[in-house]
Amino acid sequence: MILFQDDWNKYPDATIDLDTPNRSFVDICYILEDMGVQNNLWPLALHNKFLIGVDPFDPNLSFEYKGMITQECFDNPWYYFREIARIPVQGAMQPSRVLANRGNIALWWCYFNHITTFLIQPRQTGKSVNITALDRYLLNFGLVHSSIHLLTKEDQLRRNDIERLKEYEEVLPSYLRRTTKKDPNNQEYIYLSALENKYETHVPRNDEKGAYKVGRGFTSANIRIDEFAYISWLKATLTTILSTTNAAFISARENNAHHGIILATTAGKKDERDGKYAYEILSNSFPFTEKIYDSNNWDDLKKMIEATSQNGFAINCTFSHRMLGVSDQQHYENVKKAMISGEDADRDYFNIWTSGGRGSPLSAEQLDTLRANQREDFVAEIDPKTRYMTKWYVSLKVRDQIMEEGNVALGVDPSQAQGKDEIGMQYVDLTTLEVIGTCYVNMTNIIDYSLWLYDILMKWPKLVAVIECKSTGSAIIDQLCLKFRMTGHNAFKRLFNRIVQDPDKYRDILEEIRRADKYMLGDLYTKYKSYFGYNTSGSGENARSILYGQVLQNAVRHGMDRVNDIKTIDQILALEVKNGRVDHPKGQHDDGCVAWLLACYLAMFGQNLSYYGIDHTQVMISTLAKKSLREMSQFEIQQKQLREDIQALVQKLAGTQDHFVQMRLEAELGSLVSRVVEEEGETFSISDMIKKTREEKRIGYQKGSEKNLLDSVYRKVVDSGSTVY
Repeated sequence: MILFQDDWNKYPDATIDLDTPNRSFVDICYILEDMGVQNNLWPLALHNKFLIGVDPFDPNLSFEYKGMITQECFDNPWYYFREIARIPVQGAMQPSRVLANRGNIALWWCYFNHITTFLIQPRQTGKSVNITALDRYLLNFGLVHSSIHLLTKEDQLRRNDIERLKEYEEVLPSYLRRTTKKDPNNQEYIYLSALENKYETHVPRNDEKGAYKVGRGFTSANIRIDEFAYISWLKATLTTILSTTNAAFISARENNAHHGIILATTAGKKDERDGKYAYEILSNSFPFTEKIYDSNNWDDLKKMIEATSQNGFAINCTFSHRMLGVSDQQHYENVKKAMISGEDADRDYFNIWTSGGRGSPLSAEQLDTLRANQREDFVAEIDPKTRYMTKWYVSLKVRDQIMEEGNVALGVDPSQAQGKDEIGMQYVDLTTLEVIGTCYVNMTNIIDYSLWLYDILMKWPKLVAVIECKSTGSAIIDQLCLKFRMTGHNAFKRLFNRIVQDPDKYRDILEEIRRADKYMLGDLYTKYKSYFGYNTSGSGENARSILYGQVLQNAVRHGMDRVNDIKTIDQILALEVKNGRVDHPKGQHDDGCVAWLLACYLAMFGQNLSYYGIDHTQVMISTLAKKSLREMSQFEIQQKQLREDIQALVQKLAGTQDHFVQMRLEAELGSLVSRVVEEEGETFSISDMIKKTREEKRIGYQKGSEKNLLDSVYRKVVDSGSTVY
């Protein structure tokens, strides 16, 4: 099957089916292209070009065409999802097609690359539908003499899953069904004798000993865990499952058979045993980005993911309703119909892992603001050599503009980078305290990392790094200084140090540095190496208590709506007060939080900033300003353009007397309005817009209709910004 760009060379007869009646797959390819993904056509792959335009549900299909369609299903899952798979719809005569979106194509692509996938979606956005579509494909076409095991939180859910699988086969063309009358028909188990495939379901036990027994029952290379954040004794069950499936995975790889683990859930409770463990393993996985589709091959993909993931080859696919194409209006209607609110709604519909904020050093209002301003959209930049991924919360063009202007600090919280703890990095715009980029590196060679960091500092000559001098921090600083020595650059101007921080105390050393040529500077790096970095090992002005005290409180007060990064925000939310001391909970990490605080420290307590090239008059000058255009996400810019397009269409509609032109404009207006993500308090009614336009024409106010209509019907649409998602 086709997964990577080079895979097209393996199938020289394969083509792209742009004529598919399932236009959602064409649309998703355009979306990927707009996102800058080069490998964007695999959802339209077709191995047998003679199937273009052929309806697999045509009752008059010849035996030859049925054979070609069946073979295409065996060879090409994308054809199955695009052309064959159907979803039974309650109350409808005909089932619906499976519509492609960012969530389901990510799930399927990750599965077929054998990535352990954590799938987090709000309720009623198709999470179960997409997994069932995959498993129906595997049972009927993708597997032979294999099994799929499902663990779900309660008996009713597993019965629902079995029934859903059966229904998905019943709506397939008869020649593609595999179930026979001889196959068992019950609510816990499916067996297809034609391919010797089986689907087994399990429910958790309420005691730890029983949980280990449940886990030992999984010997398959295909594991599904539904609502894993709510599985009783999840840790005991999951660790046992993973240990018992090793042999099955090895066998599947050797036989080139489909295999993988999918763990799906809505958000859980971080202050409960199982929810806490679920959140930890989720947050320690590689954050999904469509940029992974551009990996050179499977080995390159594996290297990229494992550089960031503490769980090995595992990925965190978290999608909001907007990312899945569900409008705000529909989503909030779903919430209303569910009759839930507060933390229940946060978990079920907004992907927020709740913890109650018990023992937090921050106020409830601050915690809410941090949560409300987390960003799920970002621009991923993957280094071609190291495969480290940086998440940018501004466009790359805007990022370069900000870096050129200067006044940006890079906070770095080091670690051993041996797979247990991450090196956290935070790029903070000192004028606004906005986190414009983050990078987490889980497993790497420290020298390689240091050289990569040096290249970053050379790429942006005005960037200043604040490195915590703990763990491998000293080694990173030493390596950077060695590179600065070799290239003749002044490390004292690029790396935070106590000499610059206290110019009065170290006046003589600063003068010694000023007089030194580039060769003498190298000797001074060794002589004064202990002054580099933010030393948190003891007490005093650079103690960690300062970071978690004054810096934390001020940074949150002035920048709580601009932290952006979900992982960093989660670490801030998890902070708790123990015996009068602020720290992260046992078993959790704070590398992103500390990196953020290091950068904020420079903004709030940095002295002699002009030595680094930072304009102190601009530091924190915009912390209370509204977002400028350069700070807007791609989504916000698109929504702004959409509102402007609506404005232009209404003006045209108000100015035309041609009936047929009016009909065309009204249709276009309806299409645009359907794509608007409504702000709180906004109302978009196409019928009201059209009615208003016609009424104003009738009473003779055509001359001023454009302005009146915009002012009276949706002035807020034109003037407002758009919600970040």
